[in-house]
Amino acid sequence: MEHLNRLDLPAWLAHCAAVFEHSAWIAEAAWHQRPFASVDQLHRAMMQAAASASLEKKLALVRAHPELAGGESLTVDSSSEQGRLGFNRLSRAERDAMDALNRRYR
Repeated sequence: MEHLNRLDLPAWLAHCAAVFEHSAWIAEAAWHQRPFASVDQLHRAMMQAAASASLEKKLALVRAHPELAGGESLTVDSSSEQGRLGFNRLSRAERDAMDALNRRYR
């Protein structure tokens, strides 16, 4: 945490922007609250930034997250997460069902 607390904004974003995928504004909001004594405190600051955001930013956050079992290009973290959950091993029928669910969700 000591290292993170000393970073300027561009370096901070290079380390933390991907915590909330495609939503670097959350990491930027947290940067202004440094220093953090723990990862838990940093996490709370990021969660507070998301929770206190405007409706438009909240919608952008949800829309920025990749679909489950979606066909779009995934970040390394999302690909790993979806792989651990088995979304890369779905049958054709299961993928079709997920596509329908993703469409309904959006």
